[in-house]
Amino acid sequence: PGSEKERLLAVLEDLLRRYAETGLEIPSNNEVIETLLAASKFGPLARRRLILALVDQLLEKTASTHLQAEAVYQRSVVLRLRGDITGSNKLLQEFLNRADIPTRLQSHSILGLLHLSQATNHAYNFDFLSANKEAKMWMPTESDGTEKQLDVIWSQIHSAGRILKGQGHFQTAPEIENLRSRAPRSKGYRRLLLSLSEIEIRRSQFTAAEHLLMEVSGIYEKLIDPDIIDRLGHVRALIAFARISPLSEAETRWNNALSFGRRYNPLEEEVFTVAFIHLFICVVRLQHGDSEGAEAAFDYAVGICRTKPPQFLIPGAGTFLFDDVQCQIELLAGWKLPRHEL
Repeated sequence: PGSEKERLLAVLEDLLRRYAETGLEIPSNNEVIETLLAASKFGPLARRRLILALVDQLLEKTASTHLQAEAVYQRSVVLRLRGDITGSNKLLQEFLNRADIPTRLQSHSILGLLHLSQATNHAYNFDFLSANKEAKMWMPTESDGTEKQLDVIWSQIHSAGRILKGQGHFQTAPEIENLRSRAPRSKGYRRLLLSLSEIEIRRSQFTAAEHLLMEVSGIYEKLIDPDIIDRLGHVRALIAFARISPLSEAETRWNNALSFGRRYNPLEEEVFTVAFIHLFICVVRLQHGDSEGAEAAFDYAVGICRTKPPQFLIPGAGTFLFDDVQCQIELLAGWKLPRHEL
């Protein structure tokens, strides 16, 4: 994807160069401006600044407030990345202070991004009180659950977390609890529950993690036709639930994760996640003293790993969790996955 993005940007740069060489005027319609704004999000800062300068020229011929707002947002980000926090802050404040902005952009997600950019500037200046206030300046409309709005809500959640961390609140985050209540049926909310549960697991707060995982699993089970993202999310939740289970329930929980994984992908051959789960089942059986059952689970995983390399669709499954379960097996039984099969 990265190389493809670079190729597309190279094509765009070539087109812009040809326009400059021939003296032709670049069309100032919304589609062109949107394309340039999308391109301004990537690449070296110098190139992004040049694209945004061109956008500013084209915006003089359009009355689109949301495109003007998008350009201001991108420029504020570039200024901040260059270290010019004061310039970014001034640019945002001047735009947000315009009398027409609150009404024209009230229900538009770009207004949320503008406030979040300003909140980030305040955080850089260690003014966390202003940052916290600014991050809450925009609220999504109940009638519009667009993906863009949900993305902004998710950005608000991350922003709140950064602000709270800056204030030294590492253990409690009531603002995040407030944000998560805004869109309880959204993908963003489900992602939030998964992320919060992982945080609790890493803090060894397993009871809190279990409550979060049971909540999100209940949501997933009620979905009529979950897409691939929700299927992965559900399996991820079940895997996390198994990781923190007492030994007496561990194999049942791991088998439940295995069952849902196969239910969601009935036409697929055995995949890496199946091997990953069998390695954990191997550990559980070793801890129960069932060496024969453990060896069977281990051999099953080895058979899959011969043809299926680690996958990274579920965070940790192909990295630290995979490494951890191999270490446990080696310590308990001395068995190793052959290096060429990893």
